Amino acid sequence: MTNINKDREYTETEEERFFLEVQMSRAFLEEAMLHWNGEEFPMPGPSFVPPDNFLAAVRDMDHDVIPELIELWIDNRWYTLQSLVKTCNEIKPGSKAIGFVRKVCDCEFTANALGMRYSGDRDLKRWRPFLGQEAFSSYITHKMGLLNENGNVPDQVIVDLVMRKKQKGQNWGQVVFSIIEGAISDEKEENEGDPKLDQRLQGVELAALVTEQIGDYYDKSLGQVKITPKVRETSDSPKTLMGPSIKSITYKVLNKIQNGEELTDEEENVKKQLEKSKRKPPYKNYLSEYILKTFRPKYKDIVKKLESDKIISVQIALELVDCNEWFNEFVLRSIISNCKGRGKFAHRFRGATVEMKKRRDDDSPDKVWHLVVLPKQ
Repeated sequence: MTNINKDREYTETEEERFFLEVQMSRAFLEEAMLHWNGEEFPMPGPSFVPPDNFLAAVRDMDHDVIPELIELWIDNRWYTLQSLVKTCNEIKPGSKAIGFVRKVCDCEFTANALGMRYSGDRDLKRWRPFLGQEAFSSYITHKMGLLNENGNVPDQVIVDLVMRKKQKGQNWGQVVFSIIEGAISDEKEENEGDPKLDQRLQGVELAALVTEQIGDYYDKSLGQVKITPKVRETSDSPKTLMGPSIKSITYKVLNKIQNGEELTDEEENVKKQLEKSKRKPPYKNYLSEYILKTFRPKYKDIVKKLESDKIISVQIALELVDCNEWFNEFVLRSIISNCKGRGKFAHRFRGATVEMKKRRDDDSPDKVWHLVVLPKQ
C-alpha cells in the first residue's frame, strides 16, 4: 500500500531544480574524469556507475546546463593555478607541479568537449588554453589516445608541453610562472568587464603582480607573501559543522534508510531534520542530490509509460524505482519536477504537464493515486 503523507510537502522552484541539475552534472563529470584517470572520487555518496568512457559522460549532459558547466570547469582552473604558483620555486619539475598542470589541462579538456557537444544558441564562456592552443591540441591528442584506458597523460608529456614555452636561461619554475602571468593577461583580455574576474584571479595574482622581473619572484621577501585560502567563517561568526562533514553524515543516513538499516540516536536526529516540512540547506540540497543520483536513472521506464499510455499508477511507478517507503513522496515529486519546466525529461512532454491525480483503475471500485499526462492549461 502506497503511503502518501500530504502534510509533508517537498517543493522546489525551477531555479532550484536547475541549480541541482548543474551541480549533479558537474559531480558526474568529476567522477567520470577521476574514474578515467584511475582515481577515486573523494566525496561520499551512492556508488558511481561509470559510463563506457568519458566522452559518453559528456554526451549524457543536457544541453541546458552545458554553458554553466563550461564556466564552472574553466573557473576551476584558477583554484588549481593558485596551488601551482606556490611550486614556482622549483628548479626542476616535481610531481605536485606536474599534477597541477595535468589537472588544469583536464579542466580545459572537459570544457572543450562540452563546447563541441553544445548546439544551443547561448553564448559560451570565452577562454584560452593555459599552455597555448598548440600545446593544448597536443594534450587532447594524447588524452584521446587513452580514451579506453587510464587517461592520465604521462608526466614527461606534461613536462615537454610546458617547456615548449621556455625562454633562454629559464628553469622549470620560471617557465611555469611566466605561463601563469600570460594566462592572467589572457583572462583579463577575454573577460574584461566580468564582475567575477577579480575574484577568479585574486589568489594567483598576488604572486604574479609582485614584480615585473621573473627573477625577483625568488627573493626571500616574497616568502612572506601568503595566498589567503577561502574561509567559511568570519572572526565574528561561530564555528559550525560545514560541507563534507554534514554531507557524509546525511548520505550515510539516507543509505541506511534505503537499505532498511537501524539508525543510531544521532542518525535519527538527522532523519528528523530531513523530514521537517520547511527544511533549509544543507539537508534539503543533500536530500535532493541523493534522490537525483540514486533514483533518477530509474525514471526512464516511468517516462516511457507516461509517453505511451499517458498514465501510470503511483504504486507501479514506485515499484519501478524500488525505493524505501520513506522516500516515496520525495521521489514522486522528483519524478513530476523532472517532467516539467527545465527538468531532464520535460522535452518529452511538450505542450503537456505531468501531475499526480486520483483515478479509478479498471479492476478497482476506488480511486487511487496515478501520475497522469495532462494538456497545459
